Amino acid sequence: MGDNSFEPTEFTVGGGKTIRLRISNSGTAIHNVRLAGADNEYITDDDSVSLPTLVYGAETAKLDWTAPSAGGAFDFRCDFHPAAMVGKIIVEPSNEPSDGGSEGP
Repeated sequence: MGDNSFEPTEFTVGGGKTIRLRISNSGTAIHNVRLAGADNEYITDDDSVSLPTLVYGAETAKLDWTAPSAGGAFDFRCDFHPAAMVGKIIVEPSNEPSDGGSEGP
């Protein structure tokens, strides 16, 4: 991320996978990354936020997140620049078989 942009602004991951975003602030302003959770709303209990939550210029952060198996589109933003710094993670549904809650033999 830079002042005031993300690169890339959209990417695709597989459902059910745990991803780690490695975030570098190449700008001078303070930034962060907030990923909206299953409700795709910001500032709710299911959000994931970069650690540290304040990423100063030339610093790095990380954000670990497990993509839902069902797939979907999930928005992310910088809380300090919510109009300019936005993006989307596209989650492809998992092809992993599910036991569907059925009983075994």
